Amino acid sequence: MNFLARLGDRQDPKYKSRLEKQPEPRSIENEGGAILQKLISMGKGEARMVYTLLGILSKKPQHFDYVKSILFQYAQIRFMYQKGQFWDDQLDLDFQLRQVS
Repeated sequence: MNFLARLGDRQDPKYKSRLEKQPEPRSIENEGGAILQKLISMGKGEARMVYTLLGILSKKPQHFDYVKSILFQYAQIRFMYQKGQFWDDQLDLDFQLRQVS
């Protein structure tokens, strides 16, 4: 969140040329709203994160592309942890215990 607050206006030529001619969105980009809704429904923390980011982006919409890609990655990781059930919180505890000894 602090990163976005401190991030200045976009200067890259790709963004400026995109403002002049809007490209056809890719199919995954059309699903962006559904992915955000899914993130919001994952829990209070995720809902707070998404709404906070959307509030910041309402003031700095030029950074939406950055945030969108990060949120999509976050949603993919959460999906894999939830559906794949390969997250083992004991791994972190074991690692921490080894660091102490």
